Amino acid sequence: ELHLTHDNIYKENASKIIMNKVENHVYFKHAKNILLYWSAENEVNTHEFIIKWYLKKNIYLPCIKNERELEFRLFEGIEKLKINNKFNIPEPIGKIFSDAEEVHLAIIPGLAFDLNKNRMGRGKGYYDNYLKNKKFWKIGICFDYQIFDKIPTDENDVKMDEIISEKQYIK
Repeated sequence: ELHLTHDNIYKENASKIIMNKVENHVYFKHAKNILLYWSAENEVNTHEFIIKWYLKKNIYLPCIKNERELEFRLFEGIEKLKINNKFNIPEPIGKIFSDAEEVHLAIIPGLAFDLNKNRMGRGKGYYDNYLKNKKFWKIGICFDYQIFDKIPTDENDVKMDEIISEKQYIK
């Protein structure tokens, strides 16, 4: 049984606001091939958004390939997701998206972001390894409380092009 705490309600409402901003974004409107993610409990909820859009656009979700690498596969419906990784995050079984030149937009989660558009992930470097030297537009999405003035970074960290939270827009 789900107990809707204040925290759950806040996250659901904030997620709707954030994903609505994404939906109205000029890059999203023009994008055909989009990298997104199937959200975990503490992340901006993307499930409804993905289900709403996957028949109109090609939405690719991350799959853990090995200790350091992500690959992205086409989302083709909830029934074609399987849990295949140690994080218990469902992954699509669709075809691998291999041509990064064809990505029009990437929407990326993080544990923390800062005003200089730096991103902090879970510390494994999956996204940083994947995003390094890629040219497509990267939008980090998060809740307001995940944005800080400055977070620690190193030379392997890949900056976002912009960050969207429920109240902030960092470009």
